[in-house]
Amino acid sequence: MRFEFTKQNLQGSEKILQRFFEILPGLTSWSLILGTIIFSILKPLGAALLIIAFYLFWILRLLYMMIFLVLSYYRLKT
Repeated sequence: MRFEFTKQNLQGSEKILQRFFEILPGLTSWSLILGTIIFSILKPLGAALLIIAFYLFWILRLLYMMIFLVLSYYRLKT
């Protein structure tokens, strides 16, 4: 069985799909950054609420991860 994961062997729609997935992380990052700036100019209160909600989401995720990290530590310790 031979596997080749290179760009040279892609054809047609595979090539387009490969390029789309290469662009997707950068496009998402730039969309979030520029979208926040544009949204803050057009609707400052809405932008502020979205930013606060985003921070709360990350704080809750951090707490969730921290709880399971501490539980795993104690489980490995015993």
